Amino acid sequence: MHPVIALGLDSADSVAIERWVESGELPNIAKIYRAGKYCALRNYDWYRAETPWTTFLTGASPAATGYWSPIKYDANAYKTKLIHSFDFKKHRPFYAKMPGKKVAVFDMPQTAIDKSVDGIQVLAWGTHSGQTDSVSEPPQLWDDIVRKYGPHPLLNNDGGNCYNYERMLQLFEDMKTGIRRRADACVDLIKNNRWDFFLTIFGESHVAGHYFWHLGNSHPINEFLIEAAPRNLLLEAFKEIDTAVGRILDVIPKNGRLVLFSAHGMGPNTMDLPSIVFLPEFLYRWNFPGKKAIGGISSKVNRRSISQKFQKKYGMASALWSATRESGWLKNWIKRLAAPNTYRKIESYLSLNTLSDSILDPVLLRKAGRDEPFQCPNWYENLRPEMKAFSLPSFSEGYIRINLIGRDRNGIVSPDEYEELCNELIRELSELKDVNTQAKLVDRVVKTRSNPLDADPNLPDADLVVIWSEDVVSNHAACGSVGEIGPVPFWRTGSHRANGFAVLYGDNTDGVAFRDSGHVIDLGETFITLVNGAPSGDTEGISLVSTAAAVATSE
Repeated sequence: MHPVIALGLDSADSVAIERWVESGELPNIAKIYRAGKYCALRNYDWYRAETPWTTFLTGASPAATGYWSPIKYDANAYKTKLIHSFDFKKHRPFYAKMPGKKVAVFDMPQTAIDKSVDGIQVLAWGTHSGQTDSVSEPPQLWDDIVRKYGPHPLLNNDGGNCYNYERMLQLFEDMKTGIRRRADACVDLIKNNRWDFFLTIFGESHVAGHYFWHLGNSHPINEFLIEAAPRNLLLEAFKEIDTAVGRILDVIPKNGRLVLFSAHGMGPNTMDLPSIVFLPEFLYRWNFPGKKAIGGISSKVNRRSISQKFQKKYGMASALWSATRESGWLKNWIKRLAAPNTYRKIESYLSLNTLSDSILDPVLLRKAGRDEPFQCPNWYENLRPEMKAFSLPSFSEGYIRINLIGRDRNGIVSPDEYEELCNELIRELSELKDVNTQAKLVDRVVKTRSNPLDADPNLPDADLVVIWSEDVVSNHAACGSVGEIGPVPFWRTGSHRANGFAVLYGDNTDGVAFRDSGHVIDLGETFITLVNGAPSGDTEGISLVSTAAAVATSE
C-alpha cells in the first residue's frame, strides 16, 4: 500500500486559498492543487465550530455521538461546565481502525490516546483548542519533542486582541515560530520512520483566521482602529504554512500519497457578537420587559478613542462589561472610563456594588473558578431560573434553552406551551436587524426536538439553534420589541463556515476515483480505505475513494 500523509489546515478558507494559489502566493499548496484531485466538503450547519473534529475523528454525526460542544449545560444547577473533548468510548478514532499499520498522530486536536494504535500519538503540543492534556504514547515522547524542537509558543496562549496591533504582531511571531517547529518535527518523524499513516493539523491557520481576518480582508473594525495595521498577517501566516507544507512534500516517500484538507472554513465574523452578546441580551429584555443589562457606547466614543483604548488595554470582556447598564449615571460614567479593577475598588468604597439588573461580572466569575467567564450568556446564569428562555454559551451559532417544566429544575414553560413559545421566539428573532444596514441578522432558526420531553441523551442542550446570516457583520443590533443592543466593541474578526475541502496528491493517483464533493464525516473512511485498501464499514461516512480504485493502485 502507499503510505498516506494527512495534513490538516484547521479552519482554512477554501476561497482565500484558491485565490492565493492563483496569484502565486502559495507555491507548494498550488503544486498539490494543480497535480491533485479536489473535493469540496461540507460540515453541519449548526454547532459548526464545536463538532467538526469529533465528526472527523469518529465518522459519526453529533446525533450519534451525543457530543455537541465542549460546554455542557446542567439543568439542575442552571449552569454550564467545560467537559472538553469526546470520550471515544463508543466511537473510536478512525486511525485506530488500521490494524497492522504503523500510525503517527502528531498534534491532533480534541482526541484521546488510543492504546491499540501501533505507532505514536502526541497530543496538545501546539494545537488550537486541543481540549485534552498534553500527553503522548509512548509517554516520554511529548517531553522528547519539546526538548528537541522546543515548545509551541501558542499552546494555551493563542488569544488575540484585534484592537492591539502590537499584540497581533506578537501573535504572528509566535505563530511563525510554532509553524517552523511543527515542520521540523514532522520532517524528522516522516523522514526517519516508515509510517503507513501520518497525521498532523496546522492549528495556526485557525488562530490566524479568527484574529487576522480584518488584516487581509475588508471588515468594519478597520474604520475604528486607532493604530494603522499595514501588514496582511493572514496571508503571511498562510505563506509560512505553505513553506512548511513544501518541506514536508520534500520528504514524503516516492510511493507516498498526501491529502491536504480542512474540516471547516472561515469567513468574516458574523457569529460571535450575535451569539454571545445580542442573543443573551435579547432574551433578557424579552423575559423582563423594560429592563436592559448591556447597553451601548455612543457613536462618537465608539468611533474614536475611549472604547477602543479600553478594548486594547483590557480586552473584549472588560470592554463589553464597561457597557453594561447600572442604576444611576455616576456608576455608568465611572465604569466606562475606569480600569476594571479600579472601578471595583470605587464601587466597593462607595457601596455601589449591586448591579441593578443582577447580571454577573466576568472577572468575579473567573475568580470563582467558573468556566468560560468571558461568555456573556454566563453573565445571566443567576437569572435563568426566572426566565422562560435563555441563551447558552457558544463558539458559533446562537443556542436557546427553554426553561421547561419536568426537565429543568425550576421550569416555567409547560410542555403544552413549548411549541408556541418556540414559534414566538422565532418570529421575534426574524426581526432582529443590523442598525447600520437594516439587514436581517437571522438566516433561520432550527428546532432540535419535536417532543419537548424527549429524554434522548444524544440531543443537544439547546432547544433552538439560531443560524446567523453569513452576509452581515454587525456590532449594533435592533429589534422592535426589545430596542437597540449596542454598539459594542468587535471581538474576533473571523468566524467559522461549514465548508471545507480535501485534495488527494501523490504517487499513482491518476487512476484513483476521488469524489468531487462530500462531507467531513467521509474523511475518516477515506483514510482507512487509502491505508487498508477497504473501508471499515462501521461509520456513517462513505469513502471519497472507491475501494476498487484504492486496491487497483495499491501496488
